[in-house]
Amino acid sequence: MVALVSMIGTSAGYGAHIRIDDKYIYSGPNVSQNAAGYLSLTNNESTVITLITVDSDAATRAEIHGHAIKDGAMSMFKVTEGLTLEPGKTMKLQPGGYHVMFMGLKKPLTPGDKVDLTLHFSDGDAIDVQLPVGDQPEPGIQLHKASARTTAPGMNSSAAYMTIDNNSNKTVQLMSLNSPIAKRTELHTTTMKDGVMKMQQVKDLAIKAGEQVELKPGGYHIMLMGLSGQIKPGDQVPVTMTFSDGQTVTVNAKAMNEIKGQGMAH
Repeated sequence: MVALVSMIGTSAGYGAHIRIDDKYIYSGPNVSQNAAGYLSLTNNESTVITLITVDSDAATRAEIHGHAIKDGAMSMFKVTEGLTLEPGKTMKLQPGGYHVMFMGLKKPLTPGDKVDLTLHFSDGDAIDVQLPVGDQPEPGIQLHKASARTTAPGMNSSAAYMTIDNNSNKTVQLMSLNSPIAKRTELHTTTMKDGVMKMQQVKDLAIKAGEQVELKPGGYHIMLMGLSGQIKPGDQVPVTMTFSDGQTVTVNAKAMNEIKGQGMAH
């Protein structure tokens, strides 16, 4: 059981104009290549300052991301015009809101380490900070009974199934999927129209507090497309899920020839 990391790091001033507090980043499973970093920014100037971009040697790309709700669903987006810091105000980059996405981590994050990050502001300043690495919080989301379809030589796609339990006290959205064995990992569902079964991509999935969602043949399922190789019986297929509350959960799906219900499309 892992304790929740609560705002790791002490506050520190970075010049007269910007104060940076509550810096932290969660360690993730070794198969995950992405992580989210959090911090608080206080503008001590009398004029507006904009956080324009971020970069880090720890990852292939570092970007500012945010969450938005549209038609009752939450989605994640890249912030392209920067974050506006109002005079005398504090902006918190935190789970479920704005955050720094580290994509293509060059090595796994280990609790106790620190990750370098550079913040570029509209007044020309570039401020270097370090985000202490802490353990992932005990997941409110838990993944069970994960399986994946084996493939024949030359096949470039497969499907994975599992049960998702939301043990937290709030609704969370499945924001993104990733597997190192596939070029694209997407959530799909199967629908019936005019007697024809069709598959379509699902942009997000809401899991209410205390509820369970089953990904299974004929319903919601994970599509693994652009496979890097054949999936053989007994292989462990890693799948990483990122949720709207900042959790990143990874499960190894056991590759099987026969999966209950697999005759029902994907």
